[in-house]
Amino acid sequence: MAGIYNSLQAKLKEISPLAKYVLSAYSLNLVGESTAETSQEAYSLFSLLQELYNFFAASTQHWKLLQTHFSVESLSTTRWLARADACKSLRESWNEIHGVLLSIENDTQQKRTVILCEAKGIPMKMESLETAFMTVFWGFLLDHMNYKQQIRNFRVWKLILPLS
Repeated sequence: MAGIYNSLQAKLKEISPLAKYVLSAYSLNLVGESTAETSQEAYSLFSLLQELYNFFAASTQHWKLLQTHFSVESLSTTRWLARADACKSLRESWNEIHGVLLSIENDTQQKRTVILCEAKGIPMKMESLETAFMTVFWGFLLDHMNYKQQIRNFRVWKLILPLS
């Protein structure tokens, strides 16, 4: 663990040399990541979430169109539970995102074939039953994990702050 002299673990060891401290955020991240890696459907969902973000972030025009109604979140590579935000954003704005993609696909002013193909392919992925189910399932699971993580962090800081 980084910061062997000033870290939370070091402060706990200073108070009680026999205390063991396992970083729960790291454990939760590992559990979530390992679980998602074993499922092709989960991998497809997280790939779709990143694809959505990349599609809208690549064009300022599309980004502005997106931001007027809702937002999409990028997937964090370091904080795995940040995917809860991305799942929640898709779950809560499903119809709006789908509608914007269809409007881009049907835009007669759009001349770039790559954008038209992506705008047509992403809604097709969204329309699958597996994607809808996995969005709700992973959204619920990640929200719950995120909530538990926040409670743990609050309890740890509540214990540590009086000691500082």
